[in-house]
Formats: sequence, structure tokens, C-alpha cells
Amino acid sequence: STSMNMRSAFMHVGADLLRSMVTVLEGLLVIFGHTDGKSTDSLASLVVSITILSGVAAGVLAWSRQACLFFSRRSSEELLPDTPLVEFSRSLPDGLPECL
Repeated sequence: STSMNMRSAFMHVGADLLRSMVTVLEGLLVIFGHTDGKSTDSLASLVVSITILSGVAAGVLAWSRQACLFFSRRSSEELLPDTPLVEFSRSLPDGLPECL
């Protein structure tokens, strides 16, 4: 979980850095490149949004892998022997989906 927290914090700081860099670049393009401010801002927002969404998708995939491993019978018994979670996982039906 610490790894996931650090990854989330890193992604947040990275998104802030990306947005700041794109804002400076778009300002330079408007001032020196004489581009339209609205269209430049729209394009910059689209680039930043797509980049952030792809990072979020990767984070959700990593989280779902960890959650799948955590709730699988084998890893639950290895990680948390003789706990209510293991008892719960033993009561689940066979044929649960394999972790990604």
C-alpha cells in the first residue's frame, strides 16, 4: 500500500508539473508565435487531460492487480494467516478470475 501511495503522490506531482510546463509553453506560443489563445489553451488542456487519464488508467490497473492478489485465496493465506479475511476467501466459490 505504501508503494501505491507513493505512486499516487508521484502522479499528482507529475500532473502538476506537466500542467505548469504546458501553461508556460502555451503562453510563449501566444506571445511569440502569435497563435490564438483559446485554441492553444484548448489543445494544451486536451494534451494534459489525455496524459493524466493514461496515468490514471495505469494506476487503476496496478491497483486492481494488487487487489486481485490480495483477495485470492493463495496470497491471502500467505499474507494474513488465520485472519477473518482468509476465512472469508475460503468461503468464496471456486473458479474466481485469475489476477491480471
